[in-house]
Amino acid sequence: GAYSYLAPNKSMRLYNITDDKLSTLLTEATGGYFLMYAITAYGVLFTDMSTIKAIGAAQIPITVSNLRNILNGDLESSGCSMPAQWVNLAIESFVAYACLSGADYATTAAKARAVYMGLAAIQCRFAPEAALETWGVYSNHRSPVAIFEAK
Repeated sequence: GAYSYLAPNKSMRLYNITDDKLSTLLTEATGGYFLMYAITAYGVLFTDMSTIKAIGAAQIPITVSNLRNILNGDLESSGCSMPAQWVNLAIESFVAYACLSGADYATTAAKARAVYMGLAAIQCRFAPEAALETWGVYSNHRSPVAIFEAK
């Protein structure tokens, strides 16, 4: 997970897969989500961090990654709809803030994020092309590798 997050353009080479720009971004996101789970588990199991704060801390790497990919133009140049990416960034940032600040609505925000990501994951698993379309990825950017990565 961490290798996919930190070096997404190299991680697929381990499997002799030549990836394109979109599939590299999908690999990075997948690695970021695995990193989120690891941060949450570490925070809860091995430190004195509350579950909500651990969830908030776990949002930071994926939020920073999304912001970087928006600002440097990688998402737009790989065919992603920018309004959808800004909405996703806003949701991640809001949940991170709510959880880290200990806001009264933090638990509700974390649950809503879990449902949001759960539904997206189900769609990616069972209908990857439709999931990419939902996220605004234009059809001319959907390579077979990117569709496989979306699963």
